[in-house]
Amino acid sequence: MERIDISQHARDPKYYNKDRDIEVALAWNAIKKVLIEEHRDELFEYVKSVRLTDKNIVITTTKPIANAEISFYKKKILERYNTSSSGFWGIPKVSILLQ
Repeated sequence: MERIDISQHARDPKYYNKDRDIEVALAWNAIKKVLIEEHRDELFEYVKSVRLTDKNIVITTTKPIANAEISFYKKKILERYNTSSSGFWGIPKVSILLQ
């Protein structure tokens, strides 16, 4: 099993909320796992940050082409996140935004 090291990814202080660390970790995990399943794990290196709003997961990448590629897997990422987080929070995310 591959470990996810997100320490090199940005924590934008404008959006960073320490109280949501578990939720954000679940979002990072959902992205990584789906990309591995789809044999596109090389795209993970372009993910710069992940933040959560009340209804959305916002993924920021370093390359526009990575946005286009990851957009193919938005539904699977969202499903995996909502399944993982359902035991903790009752409010599922409804969409993924790519920046």
